[in-house]
Amino acid sequence: MTAAKFFVPGPTWVRPEILQEMTRPMIAHRSAEFGELFVRVVANLKPLFGTAQDTFVAACSGTGILEAALTNCVPRRVLVTTCGAFAERWLAIGQTLGLEVDQLNAGWGNAVDPERLADHLTSRRTHYDAVTLTHNETSTGVTNDVATLARVVHEESPNTLVLVDAVSSLGGIPVQFDEWGLDVCLASVQKGIALPPGITVFAVSARALERCRKRPYRGTYLDFLNYKTQSFMFNLFTGLKNVTGHAHQETAYRCIAFGLRQRSL
Repeated sequence: MTAAKFFVPGPTWVRPEILQEMTRPMIAHRSAEFGELFVRVVANLKPLFGTAQDTFVAACSGTGILEAALTNCVPRRVLVTTCGAFAERWLAIGQTLGLEVDQLNAGWGNAVDPERLADHLTSRRTHYDAVTLTHNETSTGVTNDVATLARVVHEESPNTLVLVDAVSSLGGIPVQFDEWGLDVCLASVQKGIALPPGITVFAVSARALERCRKRPYRGTYLDFLNYKTQSFMFNLFTGLKNVTGHAHQETAYRCIAFGLRQRSL
């Protein structure tokens, strides 16, 4: 088979040694061996996101965690900043969930203006549960200044969560989750991380998890609190001869996990 040359944002070319690592023999996803793999992979995500807080892996595309961020963290009202096709995806998801969605549209090819965001937040009497930001808009190549935009949200609306789509930036553009004060940040792995598609990595702040605890209907498959419990269980059982209990709500992504571990070496 001839190796393809990619001229698209993703999927991207995958290094041969990573593809080779993904051909390892299958292991049970509730075994101690997978538990050790899982704990290492999740820990390696922390420097990638620039965080000491919780990082997770989900067996879904980035769109799954876009929706999960809203179902877990937004009880009623969200401001969606848009500057292209993928920023608008959060807008469509919020509308299908029946949320009260406002849009701050920068227009295709333009970055979101921090002053416009500040003016919008101060001119509204209503409180937003969250503001969504797109770090790099894949459809236009525009990179937003997430650090400045997040700071505006903190200054003008301190109780509002900051949700960030980093699908085409993570691994290629620095992300500083803790320093910027982000609450959810997500990326699927077939772009800057350069793995085959199939999983999404994400970071969640303590503040966002506290918001989740106040949301009675978060769904099941992408409930952030389930992910928090799952991570705790694997950390608890790693190192024991047998891992008992059901720490996953899905059949886990073993082959891609091998690749993700190799990618972070």
